[in-house]
Amino acid sequence: MSNLYAVDGRCHNANRGTYGHECSRPATWIGTSRAGFRSGYCSHCKEHGDEARECVAWEARECVAWDVTMTVSSIMILTGIAGIITTLAW
Repeated sequence: MSNLYAVDGRCHNANRGTYGHECSRPATWIGTSRAGFRSGYCSHCKEHGDEARECVAWEARECVAWDVTMTVSSIMILTGIAGIITTLAW
């Protein structure tokens, strides 16, 4: 069964008593339950997480690092372009 929990790159483990608060660290593992439900987990939650204990099969996932510098640069460039366009429109 395919779902967004397996492909969004986040750890979706929520331990008992956290009221559904998910870990949200980068997922390095995809776990599959007996029912076929797939979800992402970080290494810590794979070993210690309440929801991860329900998984019967594991698949390593390549963790992609987010380049914050490039993201901030892109936002600054787009903000500058938007300002120029707004100025020209007036």
